[in-house]
Amino acid sequence: RILGMTTKMSSAHEIEYIIFVQLKTNANNQKDNNTDTLSTEAPEIMGLTFKEEIKLDHAQYLKLFRYEGNIVLAEIDVISDTVLDTDEAKAEIAKADSAAASDGTEEAVAEEESVDNAQIKADYVAGLYKQNVLRYLFVPEGTELPAGLEKQLIIVTLPAKSIYLMDETPVDTLDIFESLNLVKVFGAETSENEILSKGLADGSVLYGGSWDKPEYKKLVQNKTDLAITSGKLLPLSGETLTERKQTAPADAESLTAVEYRDRLYDLADRFAVLDIPMLIDRSADEADALAQADWLRLYGILFGDETTAERMIREITSREG
Repeated sequence: RILGMTTKMSSAHEIEYIIFVQLKTNANNQKDNNTDTLSTEAPEIMGLTFKEEIKLDHAQYLKLFRYEGNIVLAEIDVISDTVLDTDEAKAEIAKADSAAASDGTEEAVAEEESVDNAQIKADYVAGLYKQNVLRYLFVPEGTELPAGLEKQLIIVTLPAKSIYLMDETPVDTLDIFESLNLVKVFGAETSENEILSKGLADGSVLYGGSWDKPEYKKLVQNKTDLAITSGKLLPLSGETLTERKQTAPADAESLTAVEYRDRLYDLADRFAVLDIPMLIDRSADEADALAQADWLRLYGILFGDETTAERMIREITSREG
């Protein structure tokens, strides 16, 4: 922590800086923070001290690591087993990206000359959603973080005060934690849940457009600080459903791999501009109830109630055997 004196304002005054010093190790010793797969051990995060891995016994798409100061890193694999995780999808996307790269070179150069700092920030935040594994850093309000972490991790400040629930899937989970009162904008006009239904009727909860086409103006008006969506964004592939002896839901979409990918990227771009973190909950994509239950630990952290999460997991484990 360093104090300095500046004379560049109306009058001389002290300013304070916090400098984080990190010892770089060589390539053989340095941990690889790979963005393609879930981490097998806690990633090194500048300025943070690792405390423990939060044990998940069954979840396939989630990892949780706790650091000092009650800061938690959540890693979510958003691509594995989805419609983007097939050889055909990868080939289709590669072909589309190659064509777009050759067509958009001149336009990109022109845009590069006019971007401002806010757009630069939005661009690198949006880029964090365009990886196989999304890394969210849950940080208690008022915590000082090293400058630059927002370029590496999606920062979620806790507690959330105004949530945009993009679809119905996570409703029951929020109900378990008695947190539906935090939902100020909802991605459907009606709900079978009594609390949301009442809120939509009396105006305390606003309809914010369909989950795939949000009304962003309402999010701004309601000071939304967290958006939660589900695996509907990138549904399971036909191959995965066949392996699990499952069938696609009746309302399954019929989009190309590029259309699925571009929709995700468009949402990421828009939420990045608005500085609203978008949490993608893949609990419903897990193979069984025990794996789905592990995601309750994520919500326990999100809503500051890990005791309820542990209790519910024990009940589900006992029931499922």
